[in-house]
Amino acid sequence: MIAIGIVNHKRPFKWVDSIIKSCVKQTLFEEQDFNLIISTDNPEEYKDIKFDIDIKIEIIDNTELSISQSKNSIIEKAVELKSTKLFIIEDDIVVDETYNQTFEEYYNLLTDMNLGLVFNCYTKNSNNVINFPSPRLLIGFKGHANCEMLTTNRHEVGDFSLIDLEKNKERFNEDLKIFDFSEYVFKSWKKGHLPFLNQFFDIPDSWDKIYANTECETSLRVYKDEEVAKDKEIMDRVVNNEWKVNNELDDVIKYIREQLGV
Repeated sequence: MIAIGIVNHKRPFKWVDSIIKSCVKQTLFEEQDFNLIISTDNPEEYKDIKFDIDIKIEIIDNTELSISQSKNSIIEKAVELKSTKLFIIEDDIVVDETYNQTFEEYYNLLTDMNLGLVFNCYTKNSNNVINFPSPRLLIGFKGHANCEMLTTNRHEVGDFSLIDLEKNKERFNEDLKIFDFSEYVFKSWKKGHLPFLNQFFDIPDSWDKIYANTECETSLRVYKDEEVAKDKEIMDRVVNNEWKVNNELDDVIKYIREQLGV
């Protein structure tokens, strides 16, 4: 069973409604059901929501929760519902319904590459060069797996992710407000759920399929200097100079070959 968890906080219901309607059109869910979990500060809006397919919706009131706490509450609910895979989606992105195989592509990337975590690297600009998407590598291996191509990318981005809950038992650090996803990525790498840091796998052309909502003009993650300093101190303590940047093409090729058995 797969779960989709959406984090909605202080953002319009119509944005979440659009994400959900795009999700239900994905080919991944044509032959299997999924659980929908919504963490929101306005649960009343979701009472009478209707869809073309039968979906059970779990609502979590996150009025008093941070983003990391909201994501942890979604993970716990997904585990309770016996979900094995979990998509976590933040409410300020668009899932383009034109591409109805996007979730299947991420699912195949996760399973074929034996990962505990994958994520879209382009809902923020950190992997862009001169405002254009700029993957580090584009690697194809058609005919060897359901996933036939992938990109690697330098920076982690946490707006859209897929977690293998059977492998990856990590949780988000609720003391962190800014670097919560980076810390989660680091812990996942330490436990072997990601093969490399700064060679993060993504699906091809992911920037066309999932992207930032242009109606969203302000970030909810605006913090004072002392809050940033505190987050950095916690992150530095966790990482403890063990963040190992990978720049080796040979390592990536070797890993992919091992997963494909070629």
